[in-house]
Amino acid sequence: MIPFHLYSSFDELITDIDTKLVGAMEDSSKPNWNIGAKDILPHIMWKYTSGDVDASKDWQEKGKYESSILYLSLCNKDVIKKHIGFPITTGLLHPWLEVKKSSIKGAGMGLFAARRFEPGDIITVYFAPKKSERSPKFTKYALKRNRHYFSVKEGCPLFLGAHFMNDATYKCEEKDRERLKKENNAILEGFIV
Repeated sequence: MIPFHLYSSFDELITDIDTKLVGAMEDSSKPNWNIGAKDILPHIMWKYTSGDVDASKDWQEKGKYESSILYLSLCNKDVIKKHIGFPITTGLLHPWLEVKKSSIKGAGMGLFAARRFEPGDIITVYFAPKKSERSPKFTKYALKRNRHYFSVKEGCPLFLGAHFMNDATYKCEEKDRERLKKENNAILEGFIV
Protein backbone atom coordinates (compact mmCIF):
# COMPACT_ATOMS: atom_id res chain seq x y z
CA MET A 1 0.00 0.00 0.00
CA ILE A 2 1.32 3.43 -1.00
CA PRO A 3 0.97 6.05 1.74
CA PHE A 4 -0.41 9.52 0.89
CA HIS A 5 -1.91 8.13 -2.32
CA LEU A 6 -5.19 10.01 -2.33
CA TYR A 7 -6.54 9.36 -5.83
CA SER A 8 -6.72 5.97 -7.50
CA SER A 9 -6.45 7.36 -11.05
CA PHE A 10 -5.89 10.55 -13.00
CA ASP A 11 -9.47 10.28 -14.30
CA GLU A 12 -10.68 10.43 -10.70
CA LEU A 13 -8.41 13.43 -9.97
CA ILE A 14 -9.39 15.47 -13.06
CA THR A 15 -13.10 14.71 -12.43
CA ASP A 16 -12.71 16.00 -8.85
CA ILE A 17 -10.91 19.11 -10.17
CA ASP A 18 -13.79 19.67 -12.60
CA THR A 19 -16.44 19.28 -9.87
CA LYS A 20 -14.73 21.57 -7.37
CA LEU A 21 -13.69 24.35 -9.74
CA VAL A 22 -16.91 24.51 -11.76
CA GLY A 23 -18.88 24.50 -8.50
CA ALA A 24 -16.74 27.37 -7.18
CA MET A 25 -17.44 29.42 -10.30
CA GLU A 26 -21.15 28.71 -10.68
CA ASP A 27 -22.07 28.98 -7.00
CA SER A 28 -20.12 32.13 -6.16
CA SER A 29 -20.64 35.74 -7.24
CA LYS A 30 -16.84 36.18 -7.09
CA PRO A 31 -15.07 32.89 -7.88
CA ASN A 32 -11.97 32.34 -5.76
CA TRP A 33 -9.20 29.99 -6.94
CA ASN A 34 -7.75 29.40 -3.48
CA ILE A 35 -11.13 28.38 -2.07
CA GLY A 36 -12.31 26.38 -5.10
CA ALA A 37 -8.99 24.59 -5.54
CA LYS A 38 -8.14 24.23 -1.84
CA ASP A 39 -8.39 20.44 -1.77
CA ILE A 40 -6.79 19.90 -5.18
CA LEU A 41 -3.89 22.39 -4.99
CA PRO A 42 -1.59 19.75 -3.41
CA HIS A 43 -2.09 17.72 -6.62
CA ILE A 44 -1.23 20.54 -9.07
CA MET A 45 2.38 21.42 -9.86
CA TRP A 46 3.66 23.87 -12.49
CA LYS A 47 7.33 23.62 -13.41
CA TYR A 48 9.26 26.33 -15.18
CA THR A 49 12.84 25.72 -16.21
CA SER A 50 13.82 27.03 -12.77
CA GLY A 51 11.62 24.65 -10.75
CA ASP A 52 8.26 24.67 -8.98
CA VAL A 53 5.91 27.64 -8.99
CA ASP A 54 2.71 28.17 -7.10
CA ALA A 55 -0.19 28.12 -9.56
CA SER A 56 -2.27 30.17 -7.13
CA LYS A 57 0.05 33.18 -7.38
CA ASP A 58 0.41 35.63 -10.27
CA TRP A 59 2.72 34.55 -13.05
CA GLN A 60 5.28 37.17 -12.13
CA GLU A 61 8.00 35.72 -14.33
CA LYS A 62 5.83 36.20 -17.43
CA GLY A 63 7.96 36.10 -20.54
CA LYS A 64 11.07 34.87 -18.75
CA TYR A 65 10.49 31.20 -19.51
CA GLU A 66 9.91 29.52 -22.85
CA SER A 67 7.43 27.07 -21.38
CA SER A 68 5.67 25.92 -18.24
CA ILE A 69 4.52 22.34 -17.71
CA LEU A 70 1.53 21.37 -15.57
CA TYR A 71 2.04 18.13 -13.64
CA LEU A 72 -0.79 16.39 -11.83
CA SER A 73 -0.02 14.21 -8.81
CA LEU A 74 -2.20 11.40 -7.47
CA CYS A 75 -0.73 11.98 -4.04
CA ASN A 76 -0.28 15.10 -1.95
CA LYS A 77 3.01 16.54 -3.23
CA ASP A 78 3.49 18.63 -0.06
CA VAL A 79 3.36 15.53 2.17
CA ILE A 80 5.77 13.61 -0.07
CA LYS A 81 8.34 16.44 0.05
CA LYS A 82 8.50 16.03 3.83
CA HIS A 83 9.19 12.28 3.64
CA ILE A 84 12.71 11.88 2.34
CA GLY A 85 13.21 8.68 0.40
CA PHE A 86 9.60 8.30 -0.72
CA PRO A 87 9.78 7.86 -4.52
CA ILE A 88 7.57 9.99 -6.77
CA THR A 89 7.13 7.70 -9.75
CA THR A 90 5.58 8.38 -13.14
CA GLY A 91 2.61 6.37 -11.93
CA LEU A 92 1.94 9.07 -9.32
CA LEU A 93 3.07 12.23 -11.11
CA HIS A 94 2.29 12.95 -14.77
CA PRO A 95 3.13 15.85 -17.07
CA TRP A 96 -0.32 16.98 -18.20
CA LEU A 97 -0.22 20.23 -20.21
CA GLU A 98 2.32 22.73 -21.44
CA VAL A 99 2.00 26.48 -21.89
CA LYS A 100 4.44 27.70 -24.54
CA LYS A 101 4.65 30.02 -27.53
CA SER A 102 1.81 29.37 -29.94
CA SER A 103 2.48 28.51 -33.57
CA ILE A 104 -0.48 30.74 -34.49
CA LYS A 105 0.97 34.07 -35.62
CA GLY A 106 0.37 36.85 -33.08
CA ALA A 107 -1.39 34.54 -30.61
CA GLY A 108 1.26 34.73 -27.87
CA MET A 109 1.31 31.75 -25.54
CA GLY A 110 -0.73 28.63 -26.32
CA LEU A 111 -1.80 25.44 -24.55
CA PHE A 112 -0.43 22.06 -25.65
CA ALA A 113 -0.87 18.46 -24.48
CA ALA A 114 2.08 17.03 -22.55
CA ARG A 115 0.62 13.52 -22.71
CA ARG A 116 -1.70 11.52 -24.94
CA PHE A 117 -5.41 12.11 -24.38
CA GLU A 118 -8.15 9.80 -25.59
CA PRO A 119 -11.54 10.92 -27.00
CA GLY A 120 -13.81 11.91 -24.11
CA ASP A 121 -10.95 12.63 -21.66
CA ILE A 122 -11.18 15.78 -19.57
CA ILE A 123 -8.03 17.67 -20.52
CA THR A 124 -8.42 20.66 -18.24
CA VAL A 125 -10.93 23.02 -16.64
CA TYR A 126 -11.27 26.70 -17.48
CA PHE A 127 -11.14 28.64 -14.22
CA ALA A 128 -12.01 32.36 -14.41
CA PRO A 129 -12.10 34.50 -11.25
CA LYS A 130 -14.27 37.30 -12.67
CA LYS A 131 -17.99 36.70 -13.07
CA SER A 132 -20.30 39.35 -14.49
CA GLU A 133 -23.60 39.70 -16.31
CA ARG A 134 -21.96 42.31 -18.55
CA SER A 135 -19.36 41.59 -21.21
CA PRO A 136 -15.88 42.49 -19.92
CA LYS A 137 -13.83 45.17 -21.70
CA PHE A 138 -10.91 42.78 -22.04
CA THR A 139 -12.42 39.73 -23.74
CA LYS A 140 -9.24 37.90 -24.76
CA TYR A 141 -9.69 35.41 -21.91
CA ALA A 142 -13.48 35.36 -21.49
CA LEU A 143 -16.30 32.91 -22.03
CA LYS A 144 -20.05 33.15 -21.57
CA ARG A 145 -22.05 30.52 -19.75
CA ASN A 146 -25.50 30.57 -18.12
CA ARG A 147 -26.04 34.32 -18.71
CA HIS A 148 -22.69 35.22 -17.10
CA TYR A 149 -19.32 36.18 -18.51
CA PHE A 150 -16.34 34.51 -16.86
CA SER A 151 -13.07 36.27 -17.55
CA VAL A 152 -9.39 36.13 -16.75
CA LYS A 153 -7.12 39.17 -16.81
CA GLU A 154 -3.78 39.18 -18.57
CA GLY A 155 -0.86 38.23 -16.33
CA CYS A 156 -3.13 36.24 -14.00
CA PRO A 157 -2.13 32.96 -12.34
CA LEU A 158 -1.73 29.95 -14.61
CA PHE A 159 -4.62 28.14 -12.86
CA LEU A 160 -5.02 24.99 -15.03
CA GLY A 161 -3.79 26.61 -18.25
CA ALA A 162 -7.13 26.65 -20.09
CA HIS A 163 -7.15 30.40 -20.73
CA PHE A 164 -4.06 29.92 -22.93
CA MET A 165 -6.02 27.83 -25.46
CA ASN A 166 -5.84 29.26 -28.96
CA ASP A 167 -8.27 28.63 -31.80
CA ALA A 168 -6.42 27.59 -34.95
CA THR A 169 -9.34 28.89 -37.05
CA TYR A 170 -9.02 32.43 -35.67
CA LYS A 171 -8.36 34.96 -38.48
CA CYS A 172 -7.60 32.24 -41.03
CA GLU A 173 -8.61 32.07 -44.68
CA GLU A 174 -12.05 30.51 -45.23
CA LYS A 175 -10.52 27.80 -47.46
CA ASP A 176 -8.34 26.67 -44.54
CA ARG A 177 -11.04 26.87 -41.86
CA GLU A 178 -12.66 23.46 -42.47
CA ARG A 179 -9.30 21.66 -42.65
CA LEU A 180 -8.17 23.28 -39.41
CA LYS A 181 -11.45 22.42 -37.66
CA LYS A 182 -10.97 18.75 -38.56
CA GLU A 183 -7.45 18.79 -37.11
CA ASN A 184 -8.63 20.45 -33.90
CA ASN A 185 -9.00 17.54 -31.47
CA ALA A 186 -10.08 19.37 -28.32
CA ILE A 187 -13.33 21.20 -27.65
CA LEU A 188 -14.59 23.49 -24.91
CA GLU A 189 -17.89 22.35 -23.37
CA GLY A 190 -18.92 24.81 -20.68
CA PHE A 191 -15.80 25.08 -18.52
CA ILE A 192 -14.36 21.69 -19.50
CA VAL A 193 -11.84 21.09 -22.29
